[in-house]
Amino acid sequence: MIRFGLLGCGRIAKRHSDLLGGNHIEGAIMSICWRLFFGDVVSVHARAATALAKIETEDTAVATLKFRNGALGIIEATTAARPTDLEGSLSILGEKGTVEISGFAVNQIRHWRFVEEPVGCECIRPASSKRLKSAPLMSQKLVGLQVGRALAALSVAYFHSWHVTMQFPPDTAYPIPLLRDYGELGVHFFFTISGFVICMVVTSPRFAISSFVTQRFFRIWPLWIGTSIVYLYLTRYLGRGPNQTIGAFFYSLTLLPTEGNPFYDVGWSLQHEVAFYLAAALIVPRLGTYALIAFLSLCAMADHTLSLGSLLF
Repeated sequence: MIRFGLLGCGRIAKRHSDLLGGNHIEGAIMSICWRLFFGDVVSVHARAATALAKIETEDTAVATLKFRNGALGIIEATTAARPTDLEGSLSILGEKGTVEISGFAVNQIRHWRFVEEPVGCECIRPASSKRLKSAPLMSQKLVGLQVGRALAALSVAYFHSWHVTMQFPPDTAYPIPLLRDYGELGVHFFFTISGFVICMVVTSPRFAISSFVTQRFFRIWPLWIGTSIVYLYLTRYLGRGPNQTIGAFFYSLTLLPTEGNPFYDVGWSLQHEVAFYLAAALIVPRLGTYALIAFLSLCAMADHTLSLGSLLF
């Protein structure tokens, strides 16, 4: 079974409608590769229509094909998708595996699974495609981001450990000067990576706010609540500050904005993360990333000019 889909918004049709020779001729010309991959076609059933664009040729077409070797194929093509391109993909469902090639220019391997791994195919697919079990919002983890996260985590961990060991007697600790002085910048690097990743997630065509909120909740709150309870117990021996009341403890579990740090002070960064998740999920799918940038810029200016940062983040 083979499927070819090209579902676009028809930018060519908008600008050069007088030059178009039909949707399949202009928009789905790469379907010629079918004969190269799968052999001769013995029968075709197709239907085309001018669904939306004001042109003299069709802007939408579907077809079913039967190949001489017995395989069946489907073609779906349109330049009438609105408001933007939906997809371009080539899917192959074979006896021993499945492959889907997609991407803006049909140049990315989105799915690659076989009963037995083909010999000699490593050069035509990314190594990370071995891990593509399904197609989540981000089907391929970016290796560079994972390395960046690891470096940021290590720098922050060292920075905090130095603040603990600096109480030791002189000449008993040997710090790494760069990490001792600038390790805290790893937190800002985390924020940068998080902003990039979350924007990729919320701009996905398959983004759903319900699943997004559920995933974020189970990623953050169980561990946060558990560590906060442990910290509450330890304060019996470490002592509590004047603002570390039981009421403040329960309120800080929500990760809602606080005046100053939450009960367990390291949770301040999670408060920022949760605020950003909420803003990105509500703004980007409806208004785009530029609207999110504008909103965050206004929040930053308000924080510096009106001293309202504690109300926003």
